[in-house]
Amino acid sequence: MQTIIVFAAIIVFGLSVCLLVPLIVGVIGSDWAAVEGFALISVGLCLLSGGLIVALYSKIKRLRRGDMFLLSVCVWLALCLIGALPFIVLEGQPFVLALVESVSAATTLGVTPRPDQAITSAMGAYRGVLGWYGGFLTLSIIVYILAPFQVGGLPNRDLRFVLHGSTSGSPKLLRTLGEVAVPYATLTFTCFLLLLLQGVRPLTALLASFASLSTNGYLPTLSGGSIFNNSTAEITLIVFMLIGGTSIIWHKMIVNRRYDLLSEHRESMALIGLVCVTALLLFAAQAAIFGNDNHPTLLANFFDVTALMTTTGILHNEHVGSGVPLTLAWMLAIGGATTYSTAGGISLHRLGTMLEQSINQARQLVFPHAVLANIKIGGQSLDARNVKAVWSYFFLFILSLSVALLAFSALGYSFGDAFSLAVGSLNSIASLTVLGLNGDAEPSRQALILMTIFAFAGRVEILIIFAAIANLLRQ
Repeated sequence: MQTIIVFAAIIVFGLSVCLLVPLIVGVIGSDWAAVEGFALISVGLCLLSGGLIVALYSKIKRLRRGDMFLLSVCVWLALCLIGALPFIVLEGQPFVLALVESVSAATTLGVTPRPDQAITSAMGAYRGVLGWYGGFLTLSIIVYILAPFQVGGLPNRDLRFVLHGSTSGSPKLLRTLGEVAVPYATLTFTCFLLLLLQGVRPLTALLASFASLSTNGYLPTLSGGSIFNNSTAEITLIVFMLIGGTSIIWHKMIVNRRYDLLSEHRESMALIGLVCVTALLLFAAQAAIFGNDNHPTLLANFFDVTALMTTTGILHNEHVGSGVPLTLAWMLAIGGATTYSTAGGISLHRLGTMLEQSINQARQLVFPHAVLANIKIGGQSLDARNVKAVWSYFFLFILSLSVALLAFSALGYSFGDAFSLAVGSLNSIASLTVLGLNGDAEPSRQALILMTIFAFAGRVEILIIFAAIANLLRQ
């Protein structure tokens, strides 16, 4: 347990550093109440977490498999609970609503029940950076915990590009952390600079850069039209949303010029191809049905399809809404993007594995005595254990989706609103969640609590939660 406390303290220490972002925004905006609050919270968290790390670091032990899953749940709980402090201290929200805000931000859902006009610039920056930090935690846990154990059938063949040491005592641990943190922060800063150069307001550019790389749905805009009223900036955001939704291993292959391996890692290329094909077909269908002027532009379709498939959940135009039909939006959201990314959903790798296995089973029915080849995804053969893990993940995902649908329906939501809430919460998609909540004049506290529970479960992953509970019961 001491090892878990140390790692949770490290996460809290990182959060205390992230609080410098809203503090600087508060200084620029002369919001001295926010500056004072964030400074005190940051110093307090730094001292608390630093003291725990110094006191317990020498007692760190290597964790067993079950304890690693418990560690994953505990660090997420620590981030969400500590992340609620600024909402309580600076906005005066009750604990339950503050926890709703914190979980929504940390899990990259990005839904807030508070009106945009009531959110100060500093608190807006805090919501953005908390989601960005949650995205970084997501990638780190995938690399350190989920991938080595192949949770949910995650492929780990090329994990060496980002994982250089998996034990707490390894001197390569910081190098591995840097393999995730450096490109993540560099791409975020690059997106911020490009948006600034293209004339986007500084705070909006900051929130957009946080949202794109972490696939976070929190991006309020005061444009009155499209999200930026700037086609070049919107294309830039599309590109960085695709970067956020594609695999960090794929990025490493490109940076390290290992082009020979790209053909074996087709998931990220498949995502880009699916976005392009879906947006083009949708635009063609809209032009054929509605004529030349009464449908969204091609750019709007590309933006909305990208936001749905990467589970970012940002709308190109909040006043007009999405041009993607609701049923198609559900399908794109459930499918999700790629493994080793901050995106939610089932992932294209798992969908491809299930499709290949289903085709193999169909061939076995037609040719019962034939010897069929193993399932191959991206040139890699998958054994029966990997395939079973993928199907187990899919079964639990559908079961969780069904439970969420029943829970929201029990609160009186219609099927469409309840399903949008279920899909949006589990996959951390703000646009679908807000669409479902808007079915009610004022979202009830019960609906917000359910949204929080399912957003947390979807981000941490149901398999990990069950494994952590089983580990606690066994102890």
